[in-house]
Amino acid sequence: MMLRIHFSAEDLGRIRLATGPDPAWEALLSLHVLGASGTDAELQRWATRVRTTLNVTSRPLLHLVPSRGYSPDFLTPAEGTTDPDAAVDMILSTSPARLRSDMALLGAERKLPSWATALASGVPAARRGLGRALRHYHRQALHPYW
Repeated sequence: MMLRIHFSAEDLGRIRLATGPDPAWEALLSLHVLGASGTDAELQRWATRVRTTLNVTSRPLLHLVPSRGYSPDFLTPAEGTTDPDAAVDMILSTSPARLRSDMALLGAERKLPSWATALASGVPAARRGLGRALRHYHRQALHPYW
């Protein structure tokens, strides 16, 4: 089966390309790679380096982003940005209802650690912890290769 998508000249005129990679998506996809096996050799070397040196502050992200299955949608805001700090700010501004919903979906697939309840409830300290985890992860796992 092949899917064909036809764009009119008007459609093509509205297409905009990002000026760079989206840090939220890069973080999410790279976290998937950390938990996966059978990736290509270069990604496997990167994953081994990151996995063995991952800052304790970033480790909670491994519980939010499994190598397979659902990952919370709030981790990849629709607005998108190329600025890592702006991406974290967008993630942290997720509405309490969206946090609860996304975390409930994740919890239906896997057992979550105790701190996940605070995050799902929008507890400010839990949000700040997520922000620290994301910033540390970006600095350690992504920035050197950016």
